[in-house]
Amino acid sequence: MIITMSKMPKLLIIEDDESIRLLMSHVFRSEYDVIEAVDHAGAVKLVKGKAPEVVILDLGLPPHPADVTVGIKVLKDILVIDPSIKVLVVTGNAEKENALKCIEIGAFDFFTKPVSHEEMKITVKRAFHVARLEKENTKLKSYSEIDGLKGMLGNSATM
Repeated sequence: MIITMSKMPKLLIIEDDESIRLLMSHVFRSEYDVIEAVDHAGAVKLVKGKAPEVVILDLGLPPHPADVTVGIKVLKDILVIDPSIKVLVVTGNAEKENALKCIEIGAFDFFTKPVSHEEMKITVKRAFHVARLEKENTKLKSYSEIDGLKGMLGNSATM
């Protein structure tokens, strides 16, 4: 299921539990262009096709939702496709060490279930802010590297 609203920053929610996914989608729909995936294949397809800036990723995904290996694989695949994407991992209390492993891999942050909507909103907002700053920084660096003073002519003694 894909829900699209133009000109808004894109947020991908990867969650196999429909009630949780719909609730998260509802929480963010007014501020972001929310797109949704329920599994690894759908997540990779949307990352490639829709280029979200921020992703909320549940570690327990099919075909083995009780295991975190698929979620960690999704995280790695997302960061290979686009290392600038900010991935927020959602984990159960017993999986905190896995969430920390995800941070080591490159996740931006993590939430422990049950998730506070206010904490999630603040963290997602911060992730979008950091993504914009990094994009702007990269753009500014490219401007300075393109031309610089190359080819400049002048006869001023101070130049």
